[in-house]
Order: sequence, then structure tokens, then C-alpha cells
Amino acid sequence: MKHFLSTLARDRAAVAMTEFALATPLMLTAILGGVEMTHYISTTMRVEQVAASVADNIGRVGDQTELQDRKLYENQINDILMGSEYTATEEINFLKRGRIIVSSLEIFSTLTHCRGGACNSGGKASLTDGDQFIAWQRCLGEKNATSSYGTLYSLQPDGMGPSDARVYAEPSGSTIFVEVTYDYEPIFTDTIIPTTEIRAVSSFIVRHQRDRSEIYKRNDFGTSTEARCDVYTDTIS
Repeated sequence: MKHFLSTLARDRAAVAMTEFALATPLMLTAILGGVEMTHYISTTMRVEQVAASVADNIGRVGDQTELQDRKLYENQINDILMGSEYTATEEINFLKRGRIIVSSLEIFSTLTHCRGGACNSGGKASLTDGDQFIAWQRCLGEKNATSSYGTLYSLQPDGMGPSDARVYAEPSGSTIFVEVTYDYEPIFTDTIIPTTEIRAVSSFIVRHQRDRSEIYKRNDFGTSTEARCDVYTDTIS
């Protein structure tokens, strides 16, 4: 018996297999964790790209004319919002799991914002010249999320955005502020990621003199339906 135990103690034939069996769970955890974190970072970058792209494009669009302030159309906004699905790539199913909120930050002017009796009632009635406010908002996406910074016609005396990166409107211009939220779907586990709700913001100053009295509609391309913020859908019809 002693001889058998002594022989067994000196036997190294299965050491490698034993070590492999012990190390395999740790190796798999590290590998799968690396894959999960890479996917999370990639998705976060896509969400950030959506915010930047939407803000940039809405800050650019409008009638190509130098004779009058450029008109902005619901059709143009809708095309940009729907295009976010391709910016994010269809892989992450962005509009099914996310939400875009676009706000136009402006300085209130009775002459500009009250044409046709638009300020006789409703949210604009209490505004006075010089107030910084959200002049309009448009939204798209099925995720039930609201703006973290303000609703339609709300006053924004301190600007919009995180406390360390606030943006403001020019006296005769607009600043497009975009918020994006997205529910991340883990591949393996959510235990190693910071949060499953990814958020991003971006803003761009409108680069031209825009007609800020209203958002117009056309019937020669796209859809002119308003992308309302009280509707949670992934399409505009």
C-alpha cells in the first residue's frame, strides 16, 4: 500500500490535464468578458455617432436660398431621424431599443415666434422677448424615454446639457441639441458593464439664417408627419 501511494505521489502524467481543467473556467470568463466589453464599447460609440450625426445634419438642412431665411421642413427632419437606424447599423436594432430627442434651443422673439397668433395661447403665451427656450422638439424610437433637460417651450436660462458642458442659443439663431438613449442587450452578461442604458448628447449651432417662425411641410418627398414626442414608435408614417 505504501509503495502504491509513493508511486502515485511521484506520477506527473495528469498534471497538465488537471491544470487545464482548473484554468479553463478562468480563461473562458476572461475571453467572454473581453468580448462583452468590446461589444458594449462598440455599441456606445454607435449611439454617440447617432447623436452627433442627427445634430449635425439637422443643423445643416434647409432651403438652399440666399434670398430669404431658409425654411426647415418636417420631411427633412424625418429623413434624418429615420436615417439614424443606418448610422447605428441594423445590427443593434436602434429604433426598437432606443430613442432620439431633438430640441431646438432659441432666444424668444415675439416678432419671430408669434406669427399668425401662435403666442395667443398655449406654451408660448408666458414667454417674453429674450427668454431662452426650447422652440420645438421632435422624437423617434420605441424606448419610453423623455428629455433630461427640458420639454417643449420650457425655459432654459442656464442653457442645455450636462452641468460641465452647457450649450446656449445665439440671439438670432438656433442650437440643435440631441439626446439619445438606448437599452443595451448583453451578449453573455451585464455584470461587467457600467449600465445597460447608454446615453449620449450632442449639439450643433445652425450654420445659416433659418426661418424660425415654424417648421414647414412639403408633399414632394418623404413624409411630412410631425415626429411627436408623445408617440413611441420606430417609424413615421
